[in-house]
Amino acid sequence: MERFTTEQRTRIIEFYYLNQRSIILTQRAYRRHFNVRISPSEAMIRCLVDRHHQHGTVSDLPRTGRPRIIRTAENIERVQQSVTETPETSTRRRSAQLGMSRTSLRRILKKDLLLFPYKVQLVQELKPVDHRQRLKKMTGETE
Repeated sequence: MERFTTEQRTRIIEFYYLNQRSIILTQRAYRRHFNVRISPSEAMIRCLVDRHHQHGTVSDLPRTGRPRIIRTAENIERVQQSVTETPETSTRRRSAQLGMSRTSLRRILKKDLLLFPYKVQLVQELKPVDHRQRLKKMTGETE
């Protein structure tokens, strides 16, 4: 569903009452005023008018449900600061340091900070001698 600005929603209510509560005329007035081809649906207009009648506002109502307690702005900031200070720390250790579950930490890293946690693998450094030996093995040469 397309999101409408507060001004657009207010105009929809105005057009609805100016056009004697006609949905079709409201849609036409909206298209003419905003110079667009697509207008709000009938259901959207009715929902907006009902919300205006019941609550006196065209803004979105507060969402119901369980509030966020871990992925708050404060915790996101703490995680971001921790990552910039010590990027090599594992998610297990970081979650223990910050006092949050590993799952919550991973959600913050992935969804909010757009980081993808991984473990840095340490491998043996290749030396110039190793390159020559590898070439010899590939070509089948023996010493």
